[in-house]
Amino acid sequence: MNSVITDVLVPIGALLGIPGAILGILNSWRLFISDRVKLKVRPERALLLSGRNIETSYFRIEVLNLSRFPVTISNVGLMMTHNRTALFLKEDSLEPEGHLPLRLEPRAIYSKVFYIEKDEVPWTEITCAYARTACGITATGTSKFLKEVIRNGWKE
Repeated sequence: MNSVITDVLVPIGALLGIPGAILGILNSWRLFISDRVKLKVRPERALLLSGRNIETSYFRIEVLNLSRFPVTISNVGLMMTHNRTALFLKEDSLEPEGHLPLRLEPRAIYSKVFYIEKDEVPWTEITCAYARTACGITATGTSKFLKEVIRNGWKE
């Protein structure tokens, strides 16, 4: 009688235990991934209206917080070869959402608009745009526009 109960209960226990273990591992992996800082960085051209004129020498870097928690953005800019940051971006930039450092809530966007001296920029040395957090994490991103500018230079 005991062997009959054991013969029935062992397969049932294995049948219920294996999916439970798999689901536990998947849940742990999802928790591990959701605790990381995730930022989407997108560089693009910015057009500013000045009276009746459209100013085209402006460059915008947009940062989207895809994390499930707030992140403090401390710096944004363009990354050059050998992980150097671009120094030619003017400090008198436009920041519609506020000045850095800035706490960025989940799913919130921060953008910074720079004036660019087109002839002073070594476009062939630019690799991507970056956003650096207060905790030291650097997220990078590129766009079709930036790739075209790197390849062909800035066109009006």
